[in-house]
Amino acid sequence: MMPEEYFAWEEKQELKHEYDHGEVLSMSGSTANHALIIANLTGLLSNALRG
Repeated sequence: MMPEEYFAWEEKQELKHEYDHGEVLSMSGSTANHALIIANLTGLLSNALRG
């Protein structure tokens, strides 16, 4: 699939995908737990880098 075809196709999709050198790959969805984990890790890392 050419990039132009991918972008036209992706606009019509309910789920998101990524384009990698002509290959279309499904992107995994995020969950509330995943977002909470990321937020907690970001806070911990930020505090560690400050001190």
